[in-house]
Amino acid sequence: MAIVWASNCNESWKSLRGLCRTELFSSRAIESQAAVREKKVSEMVEFLAAREGKVVDIGEIVLTTIFNSLCNLFFSEDLLGLEDSKGKASGLKNHIWKLMEHATAPNIADFYPALGPLDPQGLKKRTVKVVTQIFSVWEIYIRERREIHESKLHGDTLKWDFLDVFLSNGFHDQKINWLFLELLTAGTETTTTTVEWAMAELLKNGEAMRKLYEEWNRDIGENPIIEANASRLTFLNASIKETFRLHTTLASLQSTAKSSLYRPASGQ
Repeated sequence: MAIVWASNCNESWKSLRGLCRTELFSSRAIESQAAVREKKVSEMVEFLAAREGKVVDIGEIVLTTIFNSLCNLFFSEDLLGLEDSKGKASGLKNHIWKLMEHATAPNIADFYPALGPLDPQGLKKRTVKVVTQIFSVWEIYIRERREIHESKLHGDTLKWDFLDVFLSNGFHDQKINWLFLELLTAGTETTTTTVEWAMAELLKNGEAMRKLYEEWNRDIGENPIIEANASRLTFLNASIKETFRLHTTLASLQSTAKSSLYRPASGQ
């Protein structure tokens, strides 16, 4: 079961889409999580400030921040740490990149369906391995929360985050795993890639960096980082849009028609 990668828009898909729209993408849900996002961004800024003059992997740090922001929405927990000495964030990033590579790699079985069960390129086998490694990051939280639900003794201990919503709607573990994989990888990988490209372009363009620095000092200064202030930073927003124009963050997928016959409108 998926949202973006669903093969058809059946009733189950519509129900899932409605649930996500209500609990995750609605204005109420987004506003209710603003404080969490602001907290995570502040933690990232403090972490970077403490390492002034040192070499840092900005991609790994941004990925950790975005991933934890989403995980607080789903699990009410941070699953990664900015000071993770074991490279868990780096490992997760590599797994996500591998998954994207496998998903977009040319597959001979797409042209010759009879070869599908044979998996001649080993793409299916490698994809299953990567997906299993990603699932292991959050599976323990799903098991623990399901035990609380099944005990029926949770009282007011439920956090009613997105995981609780899924469990209360009877979703099984595998379905939750795949939904979280889709939502977390989509939100994490694309945002991280955009920030990395934006930083790279700003470092190449000293004049743009200077204008952005002046705008920040003029409109934000030493004040806490608040989402509501982002709309005032016109040059920052323009820089992000230019990054989107220069560097796409999504793979191009060929559209699939449900019918091989196309009837043009009358008169055409």
